[in-house]
Amino acid sequence: MSHRPVKEMFSKTAFVISTTAGIGTRNVIKTIQKNLRYWGISKIYKCGLTLRAKDWDDMPSKKQNKYKKILEKKII
Repeated sequence: MSHRPVKEMFSKTAFVISTTAGIGTRNVIKTIQKNLRYWGISKIYKCGLTLRAKDWDDMPSKKQNKYKKILEKKII
C-alpha cells in the first residue's frame, strides 16, 4: 500500500476491463490491479478480453455476443 493511502478509498470497489487485439491483457490488468491496491482499494473485479480484431465492429457477431454475455455476468 502507498505511503499515504486515502482512507475513503478503503470502501471503494473497482472494475478493470482490458481489451487487446492480441496478447497483453493479463499484464495490463495486473498492473492496474496493483495500482488500485496501492490506493487502498481491496475489492477489485477484472475482465480481460482478447478481441483479435482492430475494432469491435470487425469481430464476428457470434464473438461479440459471447463477450457481451461475459461482461453482463461480471457486472451482475
